[in-house]
Amino acid sequence: MNTLFWSKIQRGDEGAFRQLYEQYADLLYGYGMKIAGDDTLVTEAIQSLFVYIFEKRETCAAPQSIPAYLCVSLRHMIVNELKKENSGSFKSLDEVGTNISLIWRSILKLLLSIQSWKKNSWKFCRKS
Repeated sequence: MNTLFWSKIQRGDEGAFRQLYEQYADLLYGYGMKIAGDDTLVTEAIQSLFVYIFEKRETCAAPQSIPAYLCVSLRHMIVNELKKENSGSFKSLDEVGTNISLIWRSILKLLLSIQSWKKNSWKFCRKS
């Protein structure tokens, strides 16, 4: 299913691309806010991510998990932007005193929600 959907995106299918955005934008926003807590930064990073996917669509291989791919990509974009903004003064999570266990719990919740979504989607597909 992911491969077929991703191949539509690779071919430039605007409907598939719109569906990708509509299906994952809220998830990405929530995840990005947990990472950065900055509405403007997160919104711009999400926009940049989708522009990047659109521009590179022909060469991007189909990911095993679209939500995981999007979340990891968004995290990289946010971290890179934070590094640019702080121009070399970026501190590690330990240095700023961020509770790493909270971050891991957020990631675990995200993975569990993805797993639940997949399980529910499968049940829905079987009933049809």
